[in-house]
Amino acid sequence: MSFDDHRPVAWWQGITNHEISHLNQYFDALEDPSVLIYAHNAMFEMAICQALLEKTWNIWCPDLDRFRCTMSLARRAALPASLDKLAVALQLSNLKDTRGKTLLRKFSVMQTAKRPTKKNPDGLPPRRILPSDEPEAFAELVDYCKQDVRVEQEVVSKLRYFDEDINNANYSLDARINARGVTVNVGALEHAQKLIEEETEVVGKAFKELTGIAVTQNAKVLAWVNKQIPSPLPNLQAETIEEFLEKIEDEQSCFGFTDAIDALQMKQATAYASIKKVATMLACHGPHDNRIRGMLNHHGATTGRWTNSLVQFQNMKRPTPGIDTEGAYRDICEGISRDMLDVCYGPPLEVISSCIRHFVQDTELVCGSCGCLASEGLCPNWGCEGGYLKRRGKLFNNADYAAVEARIVAWLAGQEDALEEYRSYDAAESKEEKNALDPYRHLAALIYGVSVAEVNKFPQRNVGKHAKLGCGYGLGAAGFRKQVKKQSGGYDLPLGLEETAVAIWRSKHKKIVSFWYNTERAAKRAIVNKGKAFQVDKVTFLCRDIEGMCFLLCQLPSKRKLAFPQPRISADQIVIFGNTVGNNWGDIRLWGGDFTGRITQAVAADLMAIGATNSEKAGYEIATLIHDEALAYHKPGQTPEEFVELLTDMPSWADGLPIAAEGSLVPFYKKD
Repeated sequence: MSFDDHRPVAWWQGITNHEISHLNQYFDALEDPSVLIYAHNAMFEMAICQALLEKTWNIWCPDLDRFRCTMSLARRAALPASLDKLAVALQLSNLKDTRGKTLLRKFSVMQTAKRPTKKNPDGLPPRRILPSDEPEAFAELVDYCKQDVRVEQEVVSKLRYFDEDINNANYSLDARINARGVTVNVGALEHAQKLIEEETEVVGKAFKELTGIAVTQNAKVLAWVNKQIPSPLPNLQAETIEEFLEKIEDEQSCFGFTDAIDALQMKQATAYASIKKVATMLACHGPHDNRIRGMLNHHGATTGRWTNSLVQFQNMKRPTPGIDTEGAYRDICEGISRDMLDVCYGPPLEVISSCIRHFVQDTELVCGSCGCLASEGLCPNWGCEGGYLKRRGKLFNNADYAAVEARIVAWLAGQEDALEEYRSYDAAESKEEKNALDPYRHLAALIYGVSVAEVNKFPQRNVGKHAKLGCGYGLGAAGFRKQVKKQSGGYDLPLGLEETAVAIWRSKHKKIVSFWYNTERAAKRAIVNKGKAFQVDKVTFLCRDIEGMCFLLCQLPSKRKLAFPQPRISADQIVIFGNTVGNNWGDIRLWGGDFTGRITQAVAADLMAIGATNSEKAGYEIATLIHDEALAYHKPGQTPEEFVELLTDMPSWADGLPIAAEGSLVPFYKKD
């Protein structure tokens, strides 16, 4: 640790009394509420302080609002979040010590048992390596920690511009939600994992008998399949397998390669990403409770939206149409067998994958006879003769912003007729009125050439919904077809309808189309005229140097700024430094639709942060945020209606933006 830009110091258990005496000023600072604490991935420091600071050093844990995160600073600047890559991107004089991970594992992770060798005939039991065991290596670890602090000091100095109050307030909100955690039904997860293992074993055995290859040996499986089928597959990704199987079904012909089809169907059955979340949730919940903490990443996306670590709640599988997920989940909680799950609901892995959201549930222990809350394994009702306890689900307040991005992009572009559609729809009280004013139905009626009353729920209204929500950022016909198929359970649009849908959307939203090109033009002008601001409706672009690095900045209506590092014009296109694929960073090309998408999602992030802050101040304890949805623990006296009001209480800068949300009390997380 260090004060400001002073020389770093280190301390650890086992340090001498003489050395401790020099650290008293740092200990005092930790307990001083006026002192801010900066760290990279500060959430880790928070967790360590909460768990060990008082226990081992008799120092009060600092309040979470005092922490500031240099990783969050990096994300606000749209730069790499990892400290080593960030140091390189910022061209710091101090770079991260690459040997640190090895040293940390040596001293921080329990070493596994070692088999007997000539050097150690008795082997070695599981053990901790202590500083006294390898003093030279531990001295290297201390130097590594000090070097990390030096790098972080430089990061704070370089990115001070992004250390804004609005972002820091949102980071403190994030810290409180992460420390609280989101509850999961551990008992149901344990049974689901048992079912997954049983089904995986059955499918794996059948696959091995059919092919002679383990289902996990992808390279060999691909080679085996390609020998059986007329047109070889490029890979075994879920989309590739799905497209191949759909093509076979369409041709109604699989003569000569039925074994390959059976193998691909079995491979597909074991490939659901959501079933892996079951084991992850079991691994991540607290050792003394059922809460997963530290899942949200503040400013995880460059727009300011939250992303997830540990368990990816943001990309949970949509339930397979036809599966009764609520009934299946209740039976999983009750301990249903694999065979009965298959008979009653369908293929077990697909069923569990479809139920994945429901495992996000809060429970309490109650008496199975009288229903009283139990404590310490006993019913508090002395007159009760029940004698057994059971888990009962508690409720969440759930609220989801309605078509928030479609509303925001229309507001940004001044597409007043689209905004008026939403205002009229929001004001409608009866179901019949809402159906008649539904913007999705109105757009679908134009796409399909029918009256609004004739629009069916699927596929017509569904296609209208995807057009309304998906075309705002310049999505073309091919992309629209792919989006509908991906988000509608594999539904394929009639050939040519994608062009019709995109053309009709653009003809109805000409101001939004103009906004794409106006934002691109303003961004280019800002890059060429560094230091001069260019406004487009409610946003402003400015290009400037910040501590030696050039940034294109976009000021949002909230006054928060989006950052685009190292901008330049190449072949009349805007190029910035950004995240390309995976953890790789390099040149990214942006056009007006990309800017529009980022600005819109940034405004949505601002609204969610304001709504969540309002809710927390009113006593609603948020469990987690998922895209444009908030889940809060329900307490007596709270209502979903009030929760919605708090989330939609708009700031003055959002004047004229019609925002609505749908709220409900739910026994577990579910997405309609």
